[in-house]
Amino acid sequence: MTRNYPAAEAKRWVKRLANEFRDPESFIRQSDWRISSDHEREMTCEQISVVGDHLRKAFETPDEYQRDWFMFVARFENAAYEAPFGRRFGTAQGVVPMAEGTLIDRTVSFVQKHLADKMAICGNDKCDEPCFFRRGKQPYCSRNCAKLAKRRNNLRYYHSTGRVKRAERRKSLAR
Repeated sequence: MTRNYPAAEAKRWVKRLANEFRDPESFIRQSDWRISSDHEREMTCEQISVVGDHLRKAFETPDEYQRDWFMFVARFENAAYEAPFGRRFGTAQGVVPMAEGTLIDRTVSFVQKHLADKMAICGNDKCDEPCFFRRGKQPYCSRNCAKLAKRRNNLRYYHSTGRVKRAERRKSLAR
């Protein structure tokens, strides 16, 4: 059964894959994955790490061509892991794997087609979840990150330019 993914659900899944790919166990626990064996869990963790890494690279690149390529590779890697006899068969020479009905493929395909131009990395270097979909020219993923950046800029001004102006003010008041 194929299912249409609205933008909100596709954004949520792709963001989570890109932000949490380094901790696939957490991703699996928070998702509705049905894993029956340790081998399947290991393969699913590897799949999330590989696909999420390519999605992260798609968020990080400003070039539209490279972004499209990273998303294609993420879909290919997902299809290779979903191949009937495993990844070794899915990446064999002459085999073109398809994972048309899988959740990851459907969401990445939707984002690639409709939302790729909105993919961005948060301007806050210390952000916990830097991959996000921006509105307009939004440089930060949330108000909290924007506040932290504003505070950091204000402190930088206070310590550099502000120091000189405060010294001048003290001199003028002392006269």
